[in-house]
Amino acid sequence: AAVRAALNFILIPVNEINILGSAVSNFAGFLIILIWNMITIYKKTNAKFNLFEIYLKPCACAALSYFVTLGIRQSISTSMSERSIFVLSVVNCLLSFGILLILMKSISFKELKTLK
Repeated sequence: AAVRAALNFILIPVNEINILGSAVSNFAGFLIILIWNMITIYKKTNAKFNLFEIYLKPCACAALSYFVTLGIRQSISTSMSERSIFVLSVVNCLLSFGILLILMKSISFKELKTLK
């Protein structure tokens, strides 16, 4: 919480960053918590983490999903309302992210069935 508060205090007043500073400070704060939790789990249980499987694959899926959504959003007719374009973009982003997670084997169909 201290890291997030400090970064908010530093970043939000910067004119070029403004509210984006809040997102950056949240990311930094939660990243610190994540790393701290992983270290604690490793020390207590000796569990090993495959960072490629846990972080890099989902990040790659997110990046690809972003670019797919951006491309589709730019090709959508400008005669549509901004709200319709936004809703279509969100649906496309969710679908493309889910499909990419399955294609890159970050999530299996067996895991999806347990969500019921």
